[in-house]
Amino acid sequence: MRLLVVLLIAAVIYILEKYTVEHCFDSLSYAMKAEKTCAECDEKITFRTEIANDKFLPVLYLEVREFMPPEADSPQFADTGYRTLGKQSVRTMYVTGHQKVSYNAEVSFSERGRYVFSNARLTCGDLLGLHKSVKTYDNITECVVYPRPLDLHVMEPAFGSYIGSVSVKRFIMPDPIQTAGFREYTGHEAMKDISWVQSLKRNGLMVRQYDYTSDQKAFVIADIDGASAEEAEKVFSAARTVIDYLEKNRIVYSFSCNAAMNPMSTPAYIPDGLGRRHYESVLESLGRAVCRKTMSTERLLAAAFPRNGELRSWFLVTAGQEKIRGRLASVQNMTGTGIFVIDIREAGL
Repeated sequence: MRLLVVLLIAAVIYILEKYTVEHCFDSLSYAMKAEKTCAECDEKITFRTEIANDKFLPVLYLEVREFMPPEADSPQFADTGYRTLGKQSVRTMYVTGHQKVSYNAEVSFSERGRYVFSNARLTCGDLLGLHKSVKTYDNITECVVYPRPLDLHVMEPAFGSYIGSVSVKRFIMPDPIQTAGFREYTGHEAMKDISWVQSLKRNGLMVRQYDYTSDQKAFVIADIDGASAEEAEKVFSAARTVIDYLEKNRIVYSFSCNAAMNPMSTPAYIPDGLGRRHYESVLESLGRAVCRKTMSTERLLAAAFPRNGELRSWFLVTAGQEKIRGRLASVQNMTGTGIFVIDIREAGL
């Protein structure tokens, strides 16, 4: 009788052992998600890992090995010793049936760029701990880090008095010719621009939006043709500084760059806009840019200027304007307006 009980127990253990080996990953899901996909340099980004065991039987042993780029700065991730693997975090746990486990990790990056978290490796142990099963999860998550802005005072020798002389007269003394529409009151508009009729209709303060006799706009062009990798990084930072200024002063702007955009190989062009969504799309382009040109400076200028024939301010951020002085002169004659060139070499940025 005892022998029969022992054999029965052994059979049950064998069946469970075989089942846990063959089905340990059944109904087991894994996902890692970033709290935000774009961030500033050194900004803490929260990555949340979620593991769900949707079957009745528990996972007695689970090792979660997650990998991040070598540039990641996080107390939870340590170097693997291999740059191709980057940094890793290893956690072991027990997951009961129908249980969800989640945890967070904070990561930051000190340099501009696009960073990809490509996969994680999960290892399940069997009932007796004699065998292990491994599964790799391709859970591609990316994070784009914006370039650092330069100190505007550091750029003043390069800017001269140009930025200070950019016309913002219409923001101080608007010269409306007709009401183009209405928008929400932000607190910066004059009281006389509030439309009380529209405010009552929409149950919130609304202000008139005007067309103006002279509408100030800008075009920011980032050129890395002939720039080293270090110079290209400075071009991106200087372009970001100009964009910050335009946003602060509520000047509508376009953006163009002849750097390849990771993971695409096409240059960036973002049409006129203003506001947070437009601003973040431009910064994301600067974050995705790699130090590889897609076209020459001449082609970049030729593509930009015919696209915008109206009166506007032009900002060209480049490394070595001497190579295109003739082209700049012809463009200025064609457009009838000046082009302000920020040469990071001449400015010593």
